[in-house]
Amino acid sequence: ADSTPVRPFGFGLSYTEFSYGDLDVTAPDDASGATSVRVRVTNVGARAGAEVVQLYARTPYRSTTRPVAQLVAFTRVYLDAGQSGEVEFTVPAARLAASDTHYRRVVEPGLVELWVGDCVTRRAQVAFELPGPEHVLTASDQRLSTARVRG
Repeated sequence: ADSTPVRPFGFGLSYTEFSYGDLDVTAPDDASGATSVRVRVTNVGARAGAEVVQLYARTPYRSTTRPVAQLVAFTRVYLDAGQSGEVEFTVPAARLAASDTHYRRVVEPGLVELWVGDCVTRRAQVAFELPGPEHVLTASDQRLSTARVRG
């Protein structure tokens, strides 16, 4: 039997269509900082509608096995027909953390792949290097991503 899902993770229907611009990323100075991600979303359909803009991350080549895709932030955008809006996500390093062999939550330096879309399917993507050294999370580390919509 075919085990392929009927719809990708995060899939939803809309009465209109949206396009995504290129991702603009401001990477942190080290593995403890936050990443800023901006993308322009445009309603290219004939009527007003809402889109859930989803930001995913992948951190390959780490010391522990990591998910193929991890939802790190999302927000709903309401746009009239032909209207554009800029979505800005701020993603703290803790969203990229994993448990190490000593049961600590750590953020390891290395390649980070980010992409946005209306589901896990990539609409716009970018990759950057998260600089080292590794960062061990503490209680004072920010855990939740934030989103802001302009336009």
